Amino acid sequence: MKLPLIIQGGMGAWVSGYKLAQAVSMHKKCMGTISGIALDRILAWYLQNGDPGGHFLRALNNFPFPEISERVINRWYCKNNVVEHKRVPKLSLNPSVDFIDLTICGNFVAVWLAKEQHNNPVSINYLEKIQVPLIYSFVGVIMAGVDYITMGAGIPDQIPELIRSFIEGEEVKYNIDIQGSKKKYVLKFNPKEYFGCRLLPKLFKPNFLPIISSNLLANILVRRFREKPFGFVVELPCAGGHNAPPRSYKSGEYIYGEKDLVNFEKLNELDIPYWLAGGFASPEKIAYAKSLGAQGVQVGSIFALCDESEIEQKYKDILRRNGYNNNQVIITSSYSPTNYPFKIAELDNTLSDSVIYENEIRQCDKGFLVSFYIDDKGHIHSRCSAEPIDSYLKKGGKIDDTAVARCLCNGLLSTVGKGDIDRHAIITLGDDLSFLKHLMSCAEDSYSVDDVIKYLSKNN
Repeated sequence: MKLPLIIQGGMGAWVSGYKLAQAVSMHKKCMGTISGIALDRILAWYLQNGDPGGHFLRALNNFPFPEISERVINRWYCKNNVVEHKRVPKLSLNPSVDFIDLTICGNFVAVWLAKEQHNNPVSINYLEKIQVPLIYSFVGVIMAGVDYITMGAGIPDQIPELIRSFIEGEEVKYNIDIQGSKKKYVLKFNPKEYFGCRLLPKLFKPNFLPIISSNLLANILVRRFREKPFGFVVELPCAGGHNAPPRSYKSGEYIYGEKDLVNFEKLNELDIPYWLAGGFASPEKIAYAKSLGAQGVQVGSIFALCDESEIEQKYKDILRRNGYNNNQVIITSSYSPTNYPFKIAELDNTLSDSVIYENEIRQCDKGFLVSFYIDDKGHIHSRCSAEPIDSYLKKGGKIDDTAVARCLCNGLLSTVGKGDIDRHAIITLGDDLSFLKHLMSCAEDSYSVDDVIKYLSKNN
């Protein structure tokens, strides 16, 4: 199998939707990646807005178990746009049939559409911190024939076994982290039972690429995996989205130092392909990555601001203009309820604006980034530092956690125009936007996936 030189990163919630992933994957030596976050809500949004173009309905009609896809269509599809959407179930440890149906089908649809019109590899990206949907998400994408799965924001040591068990037709399981408990909560799902069949269709086993930040984590995963890892994405601190926490944190700032650097000599000794991410969006940086021993690079922000990304146009225009003029501020924030550092593009009228944030009503109605905890009676509950402060404190949360916490679930969905009407966007980008000067002739210009690939492929 020929390995890609350029992997397009999975970004935000639907920033890298199927259109972007498909456009990238249609190029040789490149692989597009879908963001696997909240695809249940993305599918419900499109269906309730009449599915313009009929793309999601077309994909659902190719789902291998029609009784499930028909159930989704009957429940959520509206031929004419609806004024008020039906409420999509919140994530929980006791997921409803609606949640499972939407998650499986939403993931299937995204991959199926991204793989249309070509035979090149397509990837999907998840966060290990968002654990509950994973077993259902994997069912959907594997049935759609996804080629690669990437995952960061945690230690994804359970994933190879999850993939194996589903491919071999077994019950799939995932251990859910529960704060305050030595025991794990085991979430189980039996696909054969759910789909009412004795045998599943013949399935293709995708390659798994953990996203890591150090050679130390690479060594841990090599020891924990039954088989030698297929490869890694090695992400540096300047990448967008969630970053690995540094060893130093002072006066409210994350400080990355020598102890956080990757030892490439030791990484190369593992003899496992890897791709470098974070500030590699130039032909020179790609050549540099290869000189270190990398197979290639993963790049995100350069694709996040291209025409095919799903970021709302009004935001893309401002971000490209600011970036071209060298005045777009990117900060490493403590905004994420995960307690992981999170890159934010500061922009007026978004949640990076302190006035907007202070006037935003705190709520947790999606639940993707909640933490599960056990109370003194042994009952499991969930809490989120972005929910109403009184509620969080009653659940045993610490007041310091709430000081700057933003609701990323609503904010990221609003970035792509799929959030609730009264919620503001929050936009994540990497530190380096220098690529804009190479792709745009002026601050008001734009560029496409084709332009990105042409630029990055010079001399590579």
